Amino acid sequence: MMPEVEGEKGWSLLTSGAQYYEEAKECFKKALEKDPDNIEWNFGYAIVLSCLEACSGTPAGHEPTQSMEQFTLVLELDPDHAEAIVLLALKLQEFSHREKAFTLVEQALQKSPGHPYVLRYAAKFYRREGDVKNAVELLAKALEITPNSSFLYHQMGHVTKAN
Repeated sequence: MMPEVEGEKGWSLLTSGAQYYEEAKECFKKALEKDPDNIEWNFGYAIVLSCLEACSGTPAGHEPTQSMEQFTLVLELDPDHAEAIVLLALKLQEFSHREKAFTLVEQALQKSPGHPYVLRYAAKFYRREGDVKNAVELLAKALEITPNSSFLYHQMGHVTKAN
């Protein structure tokens, strides 16, 4: 199959639910075998690895995970990929690398201050840190951009409930 088809199939499976993550991972791997420097497929592969790590229930250790290595590869290919930056920051936060994670979140917000996904992941980061004020501000900004996002309202509920 053509790498474009494999890559698009990987994205479709990734958004279809956890039961399809392994298949999505295989699709991205096949696409990357033919086009290893494709940023979009490397990013999709990093996301699916992160999802599989989250689903595995394996407690975070001290070694970098496959998804962290993959997000790093995405950033080698495209240093301005703000979504990859903020998702790597969330993984680093899980491993208690707070200083580096803070730096990356701020960097992602500087690169893409109006990107709804960057805003929502940064809000998640600040919520985990207990910084309700920053989390609410970022979610409010994201809601200005995408006012019909039920996900953002759900996240806002999590943040304000925790307060």
